[in-house]
Amino acid sequence: MQRPTPDAVRRPLPIVGPLIAGLALPLLWCLTVSALTGLRWQFQAIDGLLFLLAGASAALCLYLGLAAGSAAQWLRRQPGWVAIPLAYGVFLLICVSSIVPHLARTTKGSSVFLPIFLSVSPIAAWLPVLVHAALHPAWWRELLLRPLDLRSPRFLLLPLFSTAAFHSLTAPFVAHFFTPGAFLVSVPALELALEALLSYALFFCARRVALFLLAQQLLLGICYAGNALTIAFLATPVSVPDLREFPTLVLTFPPPLLAAALAPIIVCLLAFALNFRWRFRLLLLSAAVAFAAVSLFDRAPAAIANALNARYIYIWGHPEGTYRQRGPLLYLINDLAMSRAYAPAAPTAEEIKKVLAEMRVARDADAGAAAPADRRNVYLLILESFSDVNELTSAHFERNVFDEGFQTLWRDCGTSHTLSPMFGGGTANVEFEALFGMPLLLNGNVFRYGIVNQAPSLVGALKRQGYRTFAFDTLRGGVFNKRHVFQMLGLDRTYWRSDFVADDLNGDFLADESYYRQIVRKIDWDDPTPRFVYVLTGSGHYDYTLNPAKRPPVVEGAGASAIVRKDASMAYYTSRELMAFVAQLRNRDPRALIVAFGDHRPKLDMDDSTYIRSGVFAAAGAEETARTVRNRQATPLAVIDGEAGPVAWGDVPTYRVPALMLAQLGLPAGDYWNCFRPRVPDGCGVRFLKGQNLLTCRDGALTLCGDGAADGLCGEIAAWKRGMSILENDILRGKQHAVMSGDCGL
Repeated sequence: MQRPTPDAVRRPLPIVGPLIAGLALPLLWCLTVSALTGLRWQFQAIDGLLFLLAGASAALCLYLGLAAGSAAQWLRRQPGWVAIPLAYGVFLLICVSSIVPHLARTTKGSSVFLPIFLSVSPIAAWLPVLVHAALHPAWWRELLLRPLDLRSPRFLLLPLFSTAAFHSLTAPFVAHFFTPGAFLVSVPALELALEALLSYALFFCARRVALFLLAQQLLLGICYAGNALTIAFLATPVSVPDLREFPTLVLTFPPPLLAAALAPIIVCLLAFALNFRWRFRLLLLSAAVAFAAVSLFDRAPAAIANALNARYIYIWGHPEGTYRQRGPLLYLINDLAMSRAYAPAAPTAEEIKKVLAEMRVARDADAGAAAPADRRNVYLLILESFSDVNELTSAHFERNVFDEGFQTLWRDCGTSHTLSPMFGGGTANVEFEALFGMPLLLNGNVFRYGIVNQAPSLVGALKRQGYRTFAFDTLRGGVFNKRHVFQMLGLDRTYWRSDFVADDLNGDFLADESYYRQIVRKIDWDDPTPRFVYVLTGSGHYDYTLNPAKRPPVVEGAGASAIVRKDASMAYYTSRELMAFVAQLRNRDPRALIVAFGDHRPKLDMDDSTYIRSGVFAAAGAEETARTVRNRQATPLAVIDGEAGPVAWGDVPTYRVPALMLAQLGLPAGDYWNCFRPRVPDGCGVRFLKGQNLLTCRDGALTLCGDGAADGLCGEIAAWKRGMSILENDILRGKQHAVMSGDCGL
């Protein structure tokens, strides 16, 4: 009997067949469903995960049998496809259970079992591969490091299978880790095709399999993880303006978060650069395809947007829902097409005249103004991520989070609130409303992309009355294009991060105590000219790190997570140091008007579970109410009117703050502010948001309206919003017909 040769004995176990079968199962299942039902080819990523788990489990059973059974020698001599029938057998059984995740959406247990399933499944699915790699490292090393042969069918199919592997494993796991429920995204065939096309573009430039797989998986992972993070923190996926703003945005990150954000991008770029191979014909073909795509976007963006919106679900005013029906690349392409197709053209003088006639803007009847010698100093303070943490009842805090002095002041102000346009981030857009007096109706960072003209503002209105104007900011001037915008505002002097001594840091940000102390030193208190001082703090920025030597944790809660406890202690020190600064201002400048409020609520959990358990936000999947929308946008507001003391403003949309400040000072406001004051009952205001509008009144009544409303007060608010959008476009980026005509002039 002939003994087997060493090569025959060491021949690797059949891995390729079962692995390919497992990776291809989601794609085969989609094709089968599409052929039998005539439905569009879409599959749930969780289904693909189940299918892959079935194939991998079958392969694992086969390998265990090979290791223990007497038929091992026979099976080793067979090709890899011997394992496929067994894989399909288990696959058919698992297909029946694929309905379970869909049923679990409505069950309470889904929040317990699905995270466990998604955490264990990737390990279980790849266990056969890991076992095989441990037994035969030389075989895998030779496979991954060998040069790519584009003439080999096995290599040509690699990007397709690696894309399927990503969707079956990494995408649902990453999505669930950041935003639970995101793994239920429907992935259209076009999204898969775009990702495969992107993978092939990388593949045709690659030298080695291993570096190609590393670059591809990182690139796709960045797409999904980046969107999961922006959805978790900002409730919106990555858009074209976000990509433009990324280099500036990362400057605001603390070093650990900055490193975590840049590391995968740098590794991906290095893997691509080290693995790059010049293939002239393929690169020329890729360049031709890219040129054709750019030309199509330039010539027919509306046709592309309309075709995508007709075929795939588009939810107006709900970008997160739209993203979950499409995927990152398809969403980004559609966002770019719509931004180009529906970017409003600069309105003409006739269009502005018609809009103003329909809006029936009220005239400013206040002809009286304070005497020139009676101009009082003004201080406007915006506090980073400052909110009423006491509302988080699920944390069971042992004490009131705020400093006692601030508790008293806020109570005397009637516990007033500003209603911010943002949640979790976007401070620059809050500043836009507070300084320009316009509601945020544009997409992206308005400071960087929305302002072309020198527009009317609170700064301009005060300068007309003889004020000197100053701004203090803990960020660098280049962040969010603020240096350019502040120059357009006409501020007499702006102090940036480099103008302060970093002698007391909370994480990467100057602590408010040191910040306020240095501001007091920089103000010329002997100058009799009335002044406007604008202050933006940064100490409360995520991740709410305090200087432990000066600010130890002071707030504990039995039900609070670590990040909630950090934010609560931050809120205490923010309120305490604010009150110390206010005391200095009132002592030096007793007649001054002081307005202070938080820019937006902070993001505390990826899934907002703390807010939900406390009843502040609506439960996941539940319909939002007017109360929960109001809670999401509300931040504390304190107003001190000189010697008259605290003033109650109620719930005020941020864009109304400039007009209210001018009224509190007794200065003429002009008709400009009335162009952005909706016609609503006295004592009411409107917080305009994407796709919805919140009407708030002094008596506590709340009404939530949609942009599509046509009748009643909600219809009037929606019509006013459309008119204001045209006016903003004219004032910020057009010919300023509304200002020149005097209808919206200062």
